Amino acid sequence: MSKSLEKYVTKLSTKLNRVLPVYLAIPLIVGNKKVLPKREDTLFKLIEKEKVYTASTKIINIEVQKNETESKEKLIDKILKDKTNIFFLTSTHSDSALDHKDYQGKIYVDSKWQKKVKDKDLSLLIEMYITNNEVKTFQWVVDKPVWFVTRPNCRHYFKPLAVNEVLSTSVPKMIKKYDMTRKIGDYRLQTYAHSLAGKHAPTNVQAIIEQYQARYDFHMSLYNAKKSILIDNAIKKDLILIRKWKHLLLDKSK
Repeated sequence: MSKSLEKYVTKLSTKLNRVLPVYLAIPLIVGNKKVLPKREDTLFKLIEKEKVYTASTKIINIEVQKNETESKEKLIDKILKDKTNIFFLTSTHSDSALDHKDYQGKIYVDSKWQKKVKDKDLSLLIEMYITNNEVKTFQWVVDKPVWFVTRPNCRHYFKPLAVNEVLSTSVPKMIKKYDMTRKIGDYRLQTYAHSLAGKHAPTNVQAIIEQYQARYDFHMSLYNAKKSILIDNAIKKDLILIRKWKHLLLDKSK
């Protein structure tokens, strides 16, 4: 269980333990008789009143997004440290967010590319290519103000390309060659596209599975306290997501 979810559960438990006895002491009128409410029914009513399902789901989503952003940033830092990575091609999606459409399907360059290229003739060719094609830096597009790729829920991905290929091949041909056009962006595809020889993606996916597993465990504890269609549907959704990501992790390991 994530620290933020654990903190929320602890705070919620403290509040319920304080409030529950008060509610249990208030008798209900059933027919002409006064009866004390059942503990399970009262507990679940309090859980609904506190909007526990909504709050826990929000916490998990924040954790997943935080992990996603941190994983992307670490991967980008590592890729940029590689002296062979100078140019980057971004994917293009038909369902792209409007504020990202202008930045997809383009070539970007490492802002520190000059430190990586020692050959003067090659350096001149790169400089001409950048000028003629108005190439922006990779750091600019993945950072403020665009946050391309790095923004939570952004499904675009990128691919480092060899200098010679970029200088001699059109962007449309490279996008077609590497199959980087999508009608619908896919988070799973992005997770693996961002891996280098498969070193990073499994770690990212495992972290996502753990977050959904924590949410599943929490929903199960609520369901065990009081069965509900709402919580039952939430559990089914958790299981679908866990199975989906585990299946993808298994495929990657083959």
